[in-house]
Amino acid sequence: MEKHNIVIKFNREVIRSRNNQELILKSVATQDNFLTQFNFKSIVTDEMLLPQNRINTVNFENLAGICYVQNTDNMSLEEKESLAQKISTYDFVEYAYVEKLAPMELPYNPQVNNKEPLINKTVHNTPNFTHLQEYKSGVTSTHIGIDMEYAWSLGIAGQGISIADIEWGFNFDHINLKRHNFVDYVPTTNPLNNEHGTAVAGVMYAKDINFGVKGMVHDAESFYGISEISYGRAAGISLGLRALRAGDIFVYEMQTGGITGKYVPADFDYAVWDVTQEALNAGIIVIGAAGNGSENLDQDIYYEYRNRPDRGVIRVGAGDELLKKANFSTYGSMVHVQGWGGNVVTTGYDGLYNGGPNNNYTNGFNGTSSATPIVASAAVAIQSWYKQQTGQVLTPREMRALLIETGTPQNINVSEGNEHIGPLPNVRSAITEMRRRLLEVVAIIEGQLSAKGGAQVMLSAEKSTSKVANIVAYAWQLPDGITAEIQNQSTLHFITPEVFKEKIYPITLTVTDAFGNSDSINHNFMVFNEFPLWERNGHYRKGAKVSWKNKKWVAISNNRGWEPGDDSGYWREVTDYPLWEPTKLYMVGNKVSWKNKKWVAINNNRGWEPSDNSEFWREIL
Repeated sequence: MEKHNIVIKFNREVIRSRNNQELILKSVATQDNFLTQFNFKSIVTDEMLLPQNRINTVNFENLAGICYVQNTDNMSLEEKESLAQKISTYDFVEYAYVEKLAPMELPYNPQVNNKEPLINKTVHNTPNFTHLQEYKSGVTSTHIGIDMEYAWSLGIAGQGISIADIEWGFNFDHINLKRHNFVDYVPTTNPLNNEHGTAVAGVMYAKDINFGVKGMVHDAESFYGISEISYGRAAGISLGLRALRAGDIFVYEMQTGGITGKYVPADFDYAVWDVTQEALNAGIIVIGAAGNGSENLDQDIYYEYRNRPDRGVIRVGAGDELLKKANFSTYGSMVHVQGWGGNVVTTGYDGLYNGGPNNNYTNGFNGTSSATPIVASAAVAIQSWYKQQTGQVLTPREMRALLIETGTPQNINVSEGNEHIGPLPNVRSAITEMRRRLLEVVAIIEGQLSAKGGAQVMLSAEKSTSKVANIVAYAWQLPDGITAEIQNQSTLHFITPEVFKEKIYPITLTVTDAFGNSDSINHNFMVFNEFPLWERNGHYRKGAKVSWKNKKWVAISNNRGWEPGDDSGYWREVTDYPLWEPTKLYMVGNKVSWKNKKWVAINNNRGWEPSDNSEFWREIL
């Protein structure tokens, strides 16, 4: 069962106005009359363009040019593809293609057990299957889960975070799911394929009612079900974004045909990509199925896809209970993490228990379909914990990096090649890492990195921080050659030693907060001599400065091997007094240096060279 829509993106410059979501094009777009025979409905409603009552910063203006061609139901797929190709040739069209919608096809039939008679199977005697939800546990000898039970032990089950899921449909009346906050946000127009969405919702949001299953983030604020078939994928995502805030989670239970026809992530399609990037820009976490196509996204044919400006989408591959890649999973560097791709116990499909259409369960949910809500549940729990601790939320890039960094690594079978699907998220490890970061004390040294010998220096540790307590102790560790009277305050004062050559002095600061947490930092301080020691084999150009025999010298011509001295024709001693200049006017008391001696003017003069028999100068002894 497929539905086909023609999706187009017009440049903003060619859109004249809107009329109830219909795009009115400027004359430049309609001068050949071909496009005038079609109506184009934007994926963005007029209401979404208004600034009032928004709960996020999604820039819907950037999406307003994406639209669907209306009244094409009577056209064949070939006719739609031909029309999309023709429309794509216009200069003011960024892209045009046929969006193919279908229920997400599972690799295996989830109804793994024979159906049993419905006699006496009611809500009152439905078994508790939570012990079979092994994906919620940690590492065992038989399987590796995401350790959601650790989050539960902290009282975390998704509080404060909302979820949206876009796919074909859902059973909102399932006894394990039905509640006010399980919202039919974009209703389906075809309720015949609701089991898939019901299974996804069960993994994440099934109520904790002591029978059936238990959703891993059952206390999430809301779960918005969105059908892709009612308005199209791009429009469905756009509509769903109205309900989400920064830090909330949008699940994509969709796949699309790639270049070879095999299933790849839904955001391979341009319109889905564009809407997704706007969601990410607004801080909304997007987690999407990689697809059940066993397609390698690192092939050259996907070069353009890999090089789009990604802002943090999380793509999910499928592995088994020991984290080996499932043979059907799409893979490659664009797939970031994995979830269980089989044997997932959840609501729907009735392979495990058939208590009627609103009380059925399976132990065979599979594919990247089952993997994605497992990963999404981990993200919701981590975000919930972080939000409770800080009042802030992780960004999409931060969440993706955290899931990868703290996850349990993929179990790679070398003989089968490295078909990358990434690690399985580990909620315990992620929260532990975030707790470490939040408790982290950071020692900071501010101040100069170098100075010449004899200079006064101050270094400051006042910007050192602790996220849980005040800094109460400062300990400066100084190397030989540098001394300071006080070494236990937030500022350090010292005078640099005299050196003949530049030298590095390592200074260490340790700060400690009121809870005993500490951090240390090294500060390599360089002391240099403006007049480095003269070297016999050194080559010196005119103007070079050196020190030699406790005096400072400047080269008056290029030289090598000529020792600085009073009788040298290559060096002049540098004093604290400026060199005498024959054209300058000197007043009584002015001091100069000349011929390696220091002089003071005893009369106003100009042009009179300092000397022992001068009536204008006296040598300073």
